[in-house]
Amino acid sequence: MAARPGVKAAGRTRIDTVLTKKAPRMHARLADRIWAALGEHTVVVPGTAAVEAILPDRAAALAALLDQRTTIAARVEKVLETTLLPRS
Repeated sequence: MAARPGVKAAGRTRIDTVLTKKAPRMHARLADRIWAALGEHTVVVPGTAAVEAILPDRAAALAALLDQRTTIAARVEKVLETTLLPRS
């Protein structure tokens, strides 16, 4: 599996800082291993940068669509309750 370009761009210090919070006793060893693996990483997947730019936008659009669906469902229920259901 290819590593995200952002991991390498973050640098060794940032990787260690993030790992310190998650694995206080072994963060240095993990950071060394991750950095070594990134150095050996030679696979370049075409379109990775494009996907990283597009996916967050599509995820936001999907979230907005789901919010709209919830809002519309509530409106429809309100209309049905006020117009079609008999009053007691």
